[in-house]
Amino acid sequence: MRNVNYLRLYAPLGSKLISAEGFTAPPGNLFKPVRDGYSPDKDLQSIQGAVYVDPVSGTRINNEFGRTVFGNWIMVDPGKEVEVILKYRLPGKLKISGQNGIKSILGLDSKFIDYKMLVEKQPGAKNTSFESAVIVKNKNIAARVGSDVALQNNGWQYKTALDSDKYYGIVLEE
Repeated sequence: MRNVNYLRLYAPLGSKLISAEGFTAPPGNLFKPVRDGYSPDKDLQSIQGAVYVDPVSGTRINNEFGRTVFGNWIMVDPGKEVEVILKYRLPGKLKISGQNGIKSILGLDSKFIDYKMLVEKQPGAKNTSFESAVIVKNKNIAARVGSDVALQNNGWQYKTALDSDKYYGIVLEE
């Protein structure tokens, strides 16, 4: 049977969607209509806030738990693969992490900024991979944490088999 999933990606608060590819929503007639008398769930509304739908990709965008959330549908037929590409711009400036950041662990001063990413494997998912590319301007990369991080002239790439939760980090010099 076709695998139908709704993917939600949590990005730093204030991130802006550039493009979203590889998503396909199920036909509308597969969803039951909302019966008369039902109203939106107030708890859910207070968590997710206002939702904007990107007119090009159909990606739903909202803010919750201190993050910007991008959500969309993926449909995969048996024996097939689907590649999903989400491009987004981080907020204007990376925030300097607190006491537990890479910078602090390495004993670096305030002219350094650390960037870290936690990729959580979905329980039960098999044979999945994750790839991320980050482009930075006017910053030197001073250190990295994670063996799958490939440094480049204008940033870095991270590619890994998603067989467990993964974490990587970069230290940038201002």
